[in-house]
Amino acid sequence: MKNFYFLFFSQMVSLSGSVLNSVVSMFWVYSITGSLSGSILSGFFPVAVYFLMSAFAAAMVDRGSKKKFVLLGEAVQALVFVAFFLMAKHEIKNLYTVYALQGLIGMASAFFSPAIAAWEMGYIRDVYHKLAGKMHVVTTVLNLSFTLIGGLLAARVPFHYIFLYNAVSFAAAFLIEAFITEPVQAAPPPKAAGPGHLLSDMAAGLRYIISEKPAVFLSILLLSLINMFFAPLANVMPVFVKAGLNLGPDAFSYTMIASMAGSMAAGFAAGKFGKLSVPMLLFFCVADAGLCLLMYFINGLVPLLLVMVVVGFIVSLMSIAVKIEVSTVKPEYYCKVQSLSENIASLLVPVGILMMSALAGSGGVRMPFLFSGIALLAIAGLFGLLILSKKFKLGFAAANPAVEGQI
Repeated sequence: MKNFYFLFFSQMVSLSGSVLNSVVSMFWVYSITGSLSGSILSGFFPVAVYFLMSAFAAAMVDRGSKKKFVLLGEAVQALVFVAFFLMAKHEIKNLYTVYALQGLIGMASAFFSPAIAAWEMGYIRDVYHKLAGKMHVVTTVLNLSFTLIGGLLAARVPFHYIFLYNAVSFAAAFLIEAFITEPVQAAPPPKAAGPGHLLSDMAAGLRYIISEKPAVFLSILLLSLINMFFAPLANVMPVFVKAGLNLGPDAFSYTMIASMAGSMAAGFAAGKFGKLSVPMLLFFCVADAGLCLLMYFINGLVPLLLVMVVVGFIVSLMSIAVKIEVSTVKPEYYCKVQSLSENIASLLVPVGILMMSALAGSGGVRMPFLFSGIALLAIAGLFGLLILSKKFKLGFAAANPAVEGQI
């Protein structure tokens, strides 16, 4: 467990840089573009590249050393933040370069995310269901701290100093991880190299989750639709705070802190909500719709903070439930299934970001919230009717008798 604690600590170091970046990057891009849609669109590129690369990357990670891919991801992200530092310091306002560098972050994350998850899981697989909530709470506390710091710094310190810290945090994590050994595991059967065999590996992961965990697969499909309309609103929030409420980076920092307070509560409550299921997600879908509609009418910071607490609670509960389910898969499928679950859940997020960008540009910064609320209510209604359909229930139960009760 000592190696796990060192690895977890290194992740907290790099996470501090990621959190600071999440607070200031949108404001930096807004200062470059002066455009609502351009600022929101900046979040499209890392998400889109991550989605395009992640299934292929996970298949490669499953075949090789997790540590090497983690170190590669840390190094690339450190270099990207060095580039951001130089751009901000010398006032280089080339938006296409920013988009390209953000795409590079998405590419690095596609390899880094499954690799670090598998590396950690090698130490704690048998006790992950007990540690998941606690790990989430620790991560959230760090998020809270650095979100507050980020909001205060963004209003008072030049952007390039914050980007410099981000680069240093990833470099420090790289140095820590370089001295941590991977857990000893049984060697996987030899696999042939080449693109065709990687595609076969990717398909094997999909077949595994459909055949072994069909209820979870259906839940993740529903989560994909929810995320299409709900997740992109995170890209709208900085601009909503700036242009909709006429507040600064420190106020946005407070909204993130409120969200993370709800997230921390979810970490403590995670063990009391049972397994991931479609009914659970339908309830959250309706709740998300109500929160979106509330956001459309909000005019003050205090009600916004209250809404964000609930948002953080709901989003984190769904995330923890998915991670616990994925942790139970066979080790040789872990990276592929973990990547697939993320891919399916975020499949339509880039489409959602493009829609929100267009809506904010044409109808104002509040319009995405109204549209998302109505869309989420429609999704909940359609899936509710599907679940109540006797034909659907009988067909699913006949195909998967062991999981009938989870639907």
